[in-house]
Amino acid sequence: MKAISIERSSYASVGRFTSRVGGFWFVIYGLLFGLRSADIMGPMWGFFLAFLLVASCIIMSSYEAAYMKPSGRTVVGLVVCGLTGSVVAWLPMIPGEISPLLGGLFLLLSATALGGWLGKGISSTTHLWPLVIVVLGVDTWSVFSPEGLTHQVLEGEGTLPAYYLLMATPMPGSESIAEPLIGLGDLLMTGLLVGAVVKLGLSLSRVLMGISLGYLSCLGALFLLEEPLPALPFIGVLAVLMLGREARPRLKEMAYAVVFTGIIILIYGMI
Repeated sequence: MKAISIERSSYASVGRFTSRVGGFWFVIYGLLFGLRSADIMGPMWGFFLAFLLVASCIIMSSYEAAYMKPSGRTVVGLVVCGLTGSVVAWLPMIPGEISPLLGGLFLLLSATALGGWLGKGISSTTHLWPLVIVVLGVDTWSVFSPEGLTHQVLEGEGTLPAYYLLMATPMPGSESIAEPLIGLGDLLMTGLLVGAVVKLGLSLSRVLMGISLGYLSCLGALFLLEEPLPALPFIGVLAVLMLGREARPRLKEMAYAVVFTGIIILIYGMI
């Protein structure tokens, strides 16, 4: 039996990318909104379902972004429109049920498109592990350190509202219209990894499996520890681990990544 390939031989237009991702997001949002309104699911299972559905939407959007026609101008346009749309979506005159729907869509489109474009700028497979090291260190510090941006956003202490940096969705079993769920960095990293693998000609099925396992592992850890956790370490480490020897790093580049991570954290902590 011939194996089914998920790699594509051609690129799609930005219109196809937008329509496919938007359609999938609207279906997921509508399903979660309906389940929340029906009140037939407890908070724990509601969070479980919402996390899985939003993660699947991010992976799908990253896949579509990786096969979007490569154009820096197109990506810049999507990012500008996404940022503008995210601000407009949360204006006071926008109904509360619509704000997370539009804000999540704009964030999803712009972040995965930007991540995919950045991923195509990675020139060597040996750069993947150093990238994961930098992301792992910075994101972990950002979530757990009081000076970290993510920590401040989650605690309501940051200068930016949470809804600009986190995808919010209806949560079955919750009284709130929508609750923040997955962060901007997770969208960027997912898009970047998929874009890099497509550009470098590595195994797309392996990296998608690794990313999926990363989100599942993060979800399991959230249930066990019951506190906010950085998702990027789970996503990045498992995605690159699944590539195996295809992503073998150089020791010198790994050392540079560790030093670079320390410098970033030191500088940010001094600001």
